[in-house]
Formats: sequence, C-alpha cells, structure tokens
Amino acid sequence: MLVVSEDFFKVILWAFLITTPLAYLFLLSWLDSFAYHITLNWYSFVLAGFLGMVIAFFAIALQAFKATKVDPIISLRYE
Repeated sequence: MLVVSEDFFKVILWAFLITTPLAYLFLLSWLDSFAYHITLNWYSFVLAGFLGMVIAFFAIALQAFKATKVDPIISLRYE
C-alpha cells in the first residue's frame, strides 16, 4: 500500500505546487473587481492541500482494503 500511495502523493504534491500560485494570482485578480477587499491567507491554500492529501489517503486505503478482501482464486478464474 505504501508503494502505491507514494506515487499518488507525489502526483498530488506536484499538482498542489503547480496550481497554488496560479490559483493565488487568479483569486487576486478576481477579488480586485469587488468594492470590499479581503486578504488571501497562505494557510487557506495549505489547508486545501492537506485536505486533498487526506481524501487521497482514504481513497487509497479503501481500495487497498477492498483488494485484500478479494479471494485470489476468484480473480484468477476471470483472467
């Protein structure tokens, strides 16, 4: 499970590192059009990245749990 999840976490980390600056710049330009301005906090982006990691972990854990419950003979019968 660790080998599979490591690959997924790398992809999620790269996606987070690429999209965070783009989302920040997009949100700054979008928020400038409003009369009342707010500041964007860095921890909002970190929280979003952390929640993405948690959701990915639970999805991987669920699939790994399902894979351990399947009898190998049944899956080989259909191969």
